[in-house]
Amino acid sequence: IPAEYLSVSKNARIVDKCVTKRLGTKTKATWEDITGVIQWITYNNQPLVVMGGKLYKIDETTWVETEIGAIGSTDKVNMLTYGKYTLIFTGIGYPRVYDGASLTQTTITNCPNVNPIISEKFQWFTFITGNTADTDNILYISRPITPTNPEYAYDWVITNSEQITYDSKILGLVSSMNRLIIFTETRIEYIGKDSLQTIGGTATLVSTPIGNWWQLASWASVMAWGDTVMYLT
Repeated sequence: IPAEYLSVSKNARIVDKCVTKRLGTKTKATWEDITGVIQWITYNNQPLVVMGGKLYKIDETTWVETEIGAIGSTDKVNMLTYGKYTLIFTGIGYPRVYDGASLTQTTITNCPNVNPIISEKFQWFTFITGNTADTDNILYISRPITPTNPEYAYDWVITNSEQITYDSKILGLVSSMNRLIIFTETRIEYIGKDSLQTIGGTATLVSTPIGNWWQLASWASVMAWGDTVMYLT
């Protein structure tokens, strides 16, 4: 798989439209370079790795890693790329943003205080869910991301950001070609390309139920290929 697909791959390979187990790996960094448990890997103009509680960038010529900064957790994290931005969600505080030059942490001015780890992107929005007892059924939608304001990719609280409240805990998100799929404890819902409606004079995204189902095993156990969504229960 080309390195550019690391941001959407889940340790799997697509062969003849089927998901198959990866048969092997090609060593790019020696064992001595690994400084801790690898928590997540993605790609945004270069390989980015979170391991041992720190974010590293990998030089694709020398395969030497350079430490960027601490991310505040040594447990599993979730990473989302949008344009030049790489968002890191730990589930225990405000997410961090790497813009290719510096690593910073969001604050209450652009992110709700809900300890997000579940995240996804669809069309010109990013989505996060709460990770506290009072917010784990709320979907937070970013401000519409524009060419002049790409930083709206990590702004879920200011004007034109949105929230959708579900009747049960949100367990996972995944985006297909035409839909954002929302898995809750009681049903699957979706936000589609045609879900933007005007209600009370305000443009808003509308969520539509698909049906009841077996619960998602974890937020990391769902993936999409085209408009087909596959998940583990």
